Amino acid sequence: MITGRQVKALIVSNRNDVFNRLQQTLNGIGIATDFAPSCGDAKTMLERANAPEIIFSDSILPDGTWAGVVGMAFATAAPVPVIVISLARDYQTFLDATEAGAADCIAPPFLAPDVAWVVRNALDGKATPGKKVA
Repeated sequence: MITGRQVKALIVSNRNDVFNRLQQTLNGIGIATDFAPSCGDAKTMLERANAPEIIFSDSILPDGTWAGVVGMAFATAAPVPVIVISLARDYQTFLDATEAGAADCIAPPFLAPDVAWVVRNALDGKATPGKKVA
């Protein structure tokens, strides 16, 4: 566990290869994972009593984009940090995502030290929905 407690992450992606690789990395660093293949499914999971503490959202989804997921994360009683998954290291996606309130943006390969660092920063409040990071 990277935070000294069990953390639950939601991976929002309809691409099994992305989900499987990220899930394996997150589980390897002690983070429990749940899965939503669309924005609609993610919304349902965010409304549950045991909602995730962090979200990883694919950049493109069958019924929306990462921006919709960030918007849903803002709308929860306790805002949930969102990390955007981009298949390419695209600086513009990073800028757009973080300016819209995403905690960070990552691209494969999902290396454990990198993912742990991003998660730790998001959960420590260094990058949270609505908070601009200089």
